[in-house]
Amino acid sequence: MSITTLESARRQLNVIGTSQDADIQDCIDSAEAYAEQFMNRPLVPWVSDSESSEDVVPADVRRAILLLVGDYFNLREASIVGTIFVANPAAENILHFHRKGLGI
Repeated sequence: MSITTLESARRQLNVIGTSQDADIQDCIDSAEAYAEQFMNRPLVPWVSDSESSEDVVPADVRRAILLLVGDYFNLREASIVGTIFVANPAAENILHFHRKGLGI
């Protein structure tokens, strides 16, 4: 079950219309799978680490997934030619604080 809607992804990507929805959904699925693997925890159901009884995926995790969706959508090729590319560390920096099993 996806926590990211096509509408929110289209808004993030500045895409108007539905002609690219299949590609966008693939990016959403990949971004959510990456986030789950990186954090070593499922997105659904989200189990809060805090004393709060609210088990809702935090807004910063949702934002990190949208950042990943943007990367995946805009970089759909296996290589980049003729430019310097530096990965944006924002998504991993956000997700890091929600990781499970890091130890001390």
